[in-house]
Amino acid sequence: MEKYNLYQASYLRCMGNDDFLPLFYSLFINADIAIKDMFGSTDKEQQILTLKASLAMLQPAQDLITHEQLIKSIALRHKKMNIAPHLFNVWFDCLMQAVKQYDPQYNEDLHTIWREQLDFGIKLMTKESQ
Repeated sequence: MEKYNLYQASYLRCMGNDDFLPLFYSLFINADIAIKDMFGSTDKEQQILTLKASLAMLQPAQDLITHEQLIKSIALRHKKMNIAPHLFNVWFDCLMQAVKQYDPQYNEDLHTIWREQLDFGIKLMTKESQ
């Protein structure tokens, strides 16, 4: 529970800054030409809201069965959009660049905690979108 609390505190510090999600979006959209091709001409504000929702969706949940079903359904949508599975790790790397910039308590231990907390969802998205 302590790791979850550390993750949640970091998440709230980041989300409390209005510039966090726009930076995350900018890092992500520019991280790979495939991402820019897919999302570069879409509504930036809508994409930022989608990133916010994806962060919320990947957080650990009490009801693992429902959580898993939700992630699988979203992975299926990504698969239909031909989003390459490796891009989920790019998503995480961009997220962590933004966390590093906006969480003054960021360190390698916190990076590991973020990875542990989101790993189930990222791995499931990767697997189900192949």
